[in-house]
Amino acid sequence: MPKEKTSIVVRTRPLVSEFSEQVFSTDGKILSCKPCGIKINCSKRFSVVQHIRTCKHNCSVKRHSDKRELTQKLTTRSASTTKKSTFNFDLCKALVSANIPIKKN
Repeated sequence: MPKEKTSIVVRTRPLVSEFSEQVFSTDGKILSCKPCGIKINCSKRFSVVQHIRTCKHNCSVKRHSDKRELTQKLTTRSASTTKKSTFNFDLCKALVSANIPIKKN
């Protein structure tokens, strides 16, 4: 007897649960990698494993997992402010209000 072809939904759900729901997502038809932002061929498990081993995927996961670098530190005024610290605070406030990042990755 010929083997029945499994549907895409049946193939994608176990892959998402096996490799992590934080990295992969599916809408029932397409398997996508969240950090890389690409669609992955889910016809065979080997395709997903091969994508996980790529340098692009590893760099994307590392960049997304390090939340501390992605958030800006906010400054607060202290009780004893000097002229220099007031300037620094005002400069920081101006950059943040203009939506200019303090640190560029």
